Amino acid sequence: MRIREKLKVGNHSSVKNTLTNMSDSTSSSSLVPQINKFPRIIIQFCTKCKWTNRAIWYAQELFQTFDANTIADISLQPIIEFAGIFQVLIQVGSTVELIYRRKFKKDGDDLDPQLAEVTYDGFPDAKFLKNLVKDKIHEVEKRANGEGVTSSKVGDHLVGKGSLLNDGGVCQETEECVECKREE
Repeated sequence: MRIREKLKVGNHSSVKNTLTNMSDSTSSSSLVPQINKFPRIIIQFCTKCKWTNRAIWYAQELFQTFDANTIADISLQPIIEFAGIFQVLIQVGSTVELIYRRKFKKDGDDLDPQLAEVTYDGFPDAKFLKNLVKDKIHEVEKRANGEGVTSSKVGDHLVGKGSLLNDGGVCQETEECVECKREE
């Protein structure tokens, strides 16, 4: 008897048993994929600034470049609590590291040195972001294998408003996100 037919007949206890058996069989099945896969790339972005399409585009670029063995998961996380945010993190196990953060106008020279190291003007070009991801994954793999980590610092020509960064269309004061301005 189908579930709809059972509902019509009024045999609700058998419907409950059927649904319980269905959930038990799927949770123990090997067909259910593992949810926590690593390394995971996390792209956090402000929805009020309308950066959803930009985040999706970066995710698509990373999916096309790296195979499933290199990047197991890409997570898009819309953030409404922190206006103007756009950052990319990498997670391996319980360790989460920030690899890219878009600079805020209110950021001064007194930024924490670790935060300043991953903070850039504008949005990254796809090639620049892919290099950051590749370098961080390589660093994590070397650390996991117990090998010495050699820093592959980004060249000075890529820091700040370099050739692989763009301003994301906020070059004029009038193009600021009105919603984010209210939040600040």
